[in-house]
Order: sequence, then C-alpha cells, then structure tokens
Amino acid sequence: MLGTSDTRPVQMIAKAAFRGLREMDAHCPTGLCNYVSCSPYADKKRKDEPAITWGVTEALRKRWQVAQCEHAYPAGRTRCDRVIELADDARLWLEIKLAWRTWFYEVVKHNEPFMYNGYFHGQHKSHSVAGDFAKLERIGAAHARYVALLVVGFDGQDAKMAEDMASLVEREGLVNRGWRLLADSWRTQQSEECWHRCWFAWRQAK
Repeated sequence: MLGTSDTRPVQMIAKAAFRGLREMDAHCPTGLCNYVSCSPYADKKRKDEPAITWGVTEALRKRWQVAQCEHAYPAGRTRCDRVIELADDARLWLEIKLAWRTWFYEVVKHNEPFMYNGYFHGQHKSHSVAGDFAKLERIGAAHARYVALLVVGFDGQDAKMAEDMASLVEREGLVNRGWRLLADSWRTQQSEECWHRCWFAWRQAK
C-alpha cells in the first residue's frame, strides 16, 4: 500500500531518471546534447526535447508503467509529457524540460543569454522552466498523487545554471509552495568545459 506521505517512489523515479540520462549520454557518441541522433527522432529538426523525453521514458519503463505519449491536463488544452503509474492506483505527472546554456557538439557552443534566460526564467517565453511549476500545480489530488519536473541542463564548468536554479527557487517561493528538489551533475565526455546539470523537482498534488 502506498501512503500519501511515502516519498520513496518519487525518490526512486528521480534516481532512475538521472541514471537513465547518464546512460543515454554514455551511449551517444556525440553526447546527450545530440541524443536525438540515437532516438526515433533522428534526422528530424527541433526534436531534442521529445528525443530525451523518449529516452527517459524508456529508462523508467524498466520498472514502472508509463506510456510513450503525452496526456491532456485535467483542464485546459495543454498536455503533460508523461504520466507514471504507481502502486495503489496512484500517478505521478511528469514534465521534462531542457535548458541550454553551454554544450559541446564538435565545438563548445553557447546559447544567447536572451534565449537561455527566456527558456529558464520565463522571460519572453510562454514555455519555460519557471512556467512549468505553475502549470503542474493545476493538477489536483483527484488526478495525481505527485507532480514533478525533470530539468535537463547543458551548462558550463562555472555552474551558472546551478546559481540560476537556486535563484529561481527563492524568487518563486517554491519551497513554501511544497516543492522539493533532487539534483545530479556530471561532466560531458566530449569536453572539460561542459557539464550536465539535472534537477528532479516534485511535490504532492493538492
């Protein structure tokens, strides 16, 4: 029986997602930033996020029931990336978001601050890391036991993205809103200048 205060399933999902991302990075010769080349979305443009979502889903499906498709939110026209079936008919609704700042593909590449800040902080963008927290909070306890956001970040060795995440947590008051964060980070195999920084943020649906 899965109690509402039992956080072990969420922690296990987070660890499995991080482990899956590390394996995806190791499996792709050009690294996680080009995982699309190892996915069903190969040779398709602007499919990086669906490709990594597909890879994470394949990793999670080794233990949990999760379909390779999006699910409509209980209200509105938006769709959630994945819904994971837990024990006792409980569900975890999961969004997956990529954040591009610095990455290596043949050479070290840097995103324009305007673009990076938009996708991370929500400035000038309707779809952002910051915006997904509010979107997930619309899912109530009638439809989910937990809601979660997996952020897959491509960052430099200066760890600027880690500072930005800490700032976002404080600015948005995420702890007071019930969110908890687990994190993982590792250096890319292709360049000493580039790191992957990932967060699994979750809370109980209310």
